[in-house]
Amino acid sequence: MIQSYELFELISLIYALLKSEQRKKCTQYRLQLIDFEMMELLSRATKKQNTPARLANHFGMTRGTISQTIIQMEKKNLVEKIQNQYDKRIVHICLTALGKTTYQKARNTELIDQATKVLLDQGELHAVQKVLNDLYKTLEENSYDYDFKKNLGKRFIDLKQYNSIEMLDAIASLIRVQERAACIANKIQIVHFLILDYLGRCNRFSDTLSGVTAYLGMTRGTVSQSTTLLAKKNYIKKTQDYNDKRIYHIQLTEQGESLLQFIRPAALYEKVLLGLHSQDSYQKTYNALKLLLNALQKANDSNYFGICKTCIHFQKKEVGQFCQMVQVSINNEEKEKLCIEHSCA
Repeated sequence: MIQSYELFELISLIYALLKSEQRKKCTQYRLQLIDFEMMELLSRATKKQNTPARLANHFGMTRGTISQTIIQMEKKNLVEKIQNQYDKRIVHICLTALGKTTYQKARNTELIDQATKVLLDQGELHAVQKVLNDLYKTLEENSYDYDFKKNLGKRFIDLKQYNSIEMLDAIASLIRVQERAACIANKIQIVHFLILDYLGRCNRFSDTLSGVTAYLGMTRGTVSQSTTLLAKKNYIKKTQDYNDKRIYHIQLTEQGESLLQFIRPAALYEKVLLGLHSQDSYQKTYNALKLLLNALQKANDSNYFGICKTCIHFQKKEVGQFCQMVQVSINNEEKEKLCIEHSCA
């Protein structure tokens, strides 16, 4: 029996894999991921959406932080400020010609094309696209950010044919809108939420600084600074490994778990799951997401992270479960967690 939250675990996994690979692509062009995400949003934003205030709201940043990002992108000649012709107090942020060119070059189209080819060769592309389209519509109906979802909808109407990876990115973006809003309400940066979210999902073999860095695709320095800050706020605690004193495990405190539950869009999940159950498409959606994740992993020539019980090393015993790779017993809670050593079964 598939647990309801596993759909969103798979969405998070695929989204994290895409973003991790996108960060590598950004490094090639000396871009920060926020630069790329800003260019991505501006490439399809309406005039109502490309003001500093709306950009700050979308990315879950303060006006000061988004202003600094815009200034840095202006210096690189990636964006420019244009005054509103009817109200001079309003400024629109638009891509320059160089910004448009850089965005097209930095998009990780190779991975997307390869994953799409894998699905096509398997004869599953059309089925996956249809299921993702249905899931997107269900999410859209239950998302409260009208301007954002209307803009995403236009993004796909304009496409000559649906792309499974693009559709999944839009699905993840709708979820991120809810999370960013909750982050603002709880006065926490989105990057700190992502770290807490990962730590709430991963197992004891993956709750290290290296695990967080690999999953989020960030630099070790950035993750180290963020975890230090989260520890000071008593959201996480660090424990030295019993066998290897060089390794520290990072776990959520009760305060961290409580904050995480406030921010995760549980209400949205429940509405979507009810919608999927009523359409008798829950199993199809889960299978399609698994196919998509496997296609991305094959295209990327990696296993990446995965849910423990779906791993080739996971083995059921007469009493309990066992991991053949690390030769330890796995309890019922651990088998539902993410593992850095996961290999597709």
